[in-house]
Amino acid sequence: AGFTSIFAKSLSHRLERNVQEGSEAHDLQPNDILIAPGGIHMQVQPYGQSTRVHLFDGLQINYCKPSVDPMFESAVAIYGAAILAVVLTGMGHDGRDGAGAVMRAGGTVLAQDKATSVVWGMPGAVTEAGFAAEVLPLNDIAPRILSLTNGGS
Repeated sequence: AGFTSIFAKSLSHRLERNVQEGSEAHDLQPNDILIAPGGIHMQVQPYGQSTRVHLFDGLQINYCKPSVDPMFESAVAIYGAAILAVVLTGMGHDGRDGAGAVMRAGGTVLAQDKATSVVWGMPGAVTEAGFAAEVLPLNDIAPRILSLTNGGS
């Protein structure tokens, strides 16, 4: 807790895009960049014709809070095969089960490669489980996201 708001502000400055912590009932908009607040899990839920953020203060999952698995799993329930999930450097195996749900739904999972990861735990677990469609160096991930989402040239 506390780190994620500073991290969001830092990313906003570096990316020259609005990055913020997710907040309860935030209506998702195109190009939103949200970070789960420290110490709380974040999911997405349908709300009429839109999708909203839901925060919940549950137990740790994969020794993490927030954990990315509930986010991936909730997104699968709404978006199915349209999901593009990205797993970057991090300790442990958080994200592995959610990435499996994304893959089984027909979505795409990108994982950061070992050489550019500070800690290859999370992307390594996803890769070793066979859930990564592509394993890429960090500098290749953003261009690949843009090409997969038709945002590239």
